[in-house]
Amino acid sequence: MPLTLDLRDFRLNQIKIGDKLETLMSFGKPNNKNPFRDNSFQYDALGCLIEIYDGVIGYFAIAIQKDEYTPFDTTVVKLIAPDAKALQVKKTTAKSEINELLGMPKKSDTDDSEIIDFYEIKHYELEVEYTLQKTVKRLNLFQIK
Repeated sequence: MPLTLDLRDFRLNQIKIGDKLETLMSFGKPNNKNPFRDNSFQYDALGCLIEIYDGVIGYFAIAIQKDEYTPFDTTVVKLIAPDAKALQVKKTTAKSEINELLGMPKKSDTDDSEIIDFYEIKHYELEVEYTLQKTVKRLNLFQIK
């Protein structure tokens, strides 16, 4: 199943942040053993993790490249910006391509293993994690409380 992360209405495919858990049925059975106890639904073949906050969908994580914190497969995702421009994000997608799509981030943080750009869009935050070589590693989207 191809993935689309749409920043116009904050959804991953047809699942929006704030939706009830039933909408996850379209992704099939999660790979982790106790998703309801852990409030975390891991879909290995799709390369994504969906977390539950206060009984509703609250967080999307999409793995573009493998790292020690990403136990699931990597994927390609179509990222749609608030202005409807789109980009296929894959492991060779450069930081400059994301900046061209979304503009400059609100803030950026670099440590000895990665670079993270933070974008605020309405009441949501998109974190784009990069390798030190400035290729996309992971996308995280959640609502700012």
